[in-house]
Amino acid sequence: MILPPLTLTLTLTLTLTASFSIVLRSFLSVWARLHLGYLFFFTGLNRLENWDSQSFLFTEIHPLPFLPPLFSATLTTIGEILLPIFLCIGLGTRFAALGILIMTLTIQFVIGQSDIGQQNNIANPIHYYWIFMSLFLCLEGGSKISLDNLLNRCQKKRNSDKYDESSQKT
Repeated sequence: MILPPLTLTLTLTLTLTASFSIVLRSFLSVWARLHLGYLFFFTGLNRLENWDSQSFLFTEIHPLPFLPPLFSATLTTIGEILLPIFLCIGLGTRFAALGILIMTLTIQFVIGQSDIGQQNNIANPIHYYWIFMSLFLCLEGGSKISLDNLLNRCQKKRNSDKYDESSQKT
C-alpha cells in the first residue's frame, strides 16, 4: 500500500523538477540574450556615431595585432550591431552568441593582455560574466522563447505533414 503513493510522489516530483528546469533555463536564456544584446548593440551604435575616433581607438588604444585598424573597427562595429539583433530575437542564437564570445575573448585575452591594453586597463572582470553568458547561450541555444524554436517547430510540423502524405499514398 505504501508503494503507489511513493511512486506517485516521485513521479510528480520529477515532473515538477523537469518543468521548473525548462522554465528556469528559458528565463535565463531570454535574460542573457537581452542583456548581452543591449550591451553590445548600444556599444555598436556609439561606435557608429563616433566613427571618426575609431581609427585612433583601433590604432592607439586597443589595436588588434593581426588586423589592420580600419578593418577591425568595421568588423567590430558590424558585429556589435548585427549579432545583438539576432540574439534579442533569438534567431541563430548559438551563432550570434559565438560571435559575442569571440569578441569578448579577444577583448579580454588578446587586447587586454597586450602592453597597450594593460596601460589602458582594457581587461576587465566583467568580461568573465559576458563569457559565461555567451557560453551558456552557445550550449543552450535560444530556449523555448525564441525565433529559433518557432522555426524549428514549423519545420518539424512540415516534415511530419510530408511524412503523413507519403504514408497515405502507399
